Amino acid sequence: MGLSIYSQVYHQSERSNLPSDLDCIIVTAPMECDPLSLLPALNRSFPRAQKHIATSCKGFFNQDHVYLDQSIGVFGFHDPLGSYGSAAGGFELESDVDHLVQQLLTTASLRAERSGELPSLVWMSATPGFEEQVINSIQSFYRAKVMICGGSAADNMIEAQWWIADQYNSFSQGVVLTTMYSSAQVFTRLSSGYFLTEHSGIVTSCDQRLIKEIDHQPAGLVYQRWNRQRLPELSPGDVILEESTYSPLATLRGSLGSLSYFQVIHPRELREDLSISTFAHVDLNQMIYQLRGDEESVIGGRGVSLRERLLRQKSPYTTYEECSLFFALDASSPSRIV
Repeated sequence: MGLSIYSQVYHQSERSNLPSDLDCIIVTAPMECDPLSLLPALNRSFPRAQKHIATSCKGFFNQDHVYLDQSIGVFGFHDPLGSYGSAAGGFELESDVDHLVQQLLTTASLRAERSGELPSLVWMSATPGFEEQVINSIQSFYRAKVMICGGSAADNMIEAQWWIADQYNSFSQGVVLTTMYSSAQVFTRLSSGYFLTEHSGIVTSCDQRLIKEIDHQPAGLVYQRWNRQRLPELSPGDVILEESTYSPLATLRGSLGSLSYFQVIHPRELREDLSISTFAHVDLNQMIYQLRGDEESVIGGRGVSLRERLLRQKSPYTTYEECSLFFALDASSPSRIV
């Protein structure tokens, strides 16, 4: 990497005018980055900040640029009147997740010095496979409506090289949670950058994150037929995450007024039996839709200014000073920040 990790973090934070007295930072790190080196570097550069760290797939982007390879992204919160707490932990069995989430939320609220209070928002990052269970555990813990943002840790080739961390420890299988008690009003806007196509069908055979059949036909054949003009020919056994990036599937999750919103479901692998493994659960007899996008709609389209997004929502908060926490979120992986 040339410069030490500390030097990279320090020089980049100086160039970006990030203050050293941030209250919380959300960090995206490359899978090659050694957490034993990164954590001390972040703690030296941002000594006051609670830290929420997760690996990414090949890079990250903001409103100006796409950063690839071994770039480290830092999203900082400076909120002297607010409180923030982060906590990470690991688990070995699925049955451990609920208890771990309870422990982490308790620890995070103690670190924020707001024990027993309902946070404005919980930010989560989980290693793949347990995201739905983590979300359900968070909701069960508070027994009240709380906003949840975040997503999955990732690696470049789906080889379980991902990891998550707080300011103290890292884990190859686990979850990191940050409780945010903001001094500003917090609200979210879902924006995936994808568009519905004319293709849809019913899931007629599935097993959690495995779609076996759509309309009683092998899911892989249906998916390839829907995307014949956009994708190269896919072979059984192929990992197809990269090829399907701009052609994901989706399920209807609900509506906000007259506007329907969807959960984006990215295909992971075309299996030998022509089923498709995915990064989210699907249900039997659920309608599934084909989405479509391109680099401009998915990445470039998110460069719309914060003020424009707020005005479009008819929000009374239209400046950075009035609204310190505004998230434009991907419907399937909301850790991508505009």
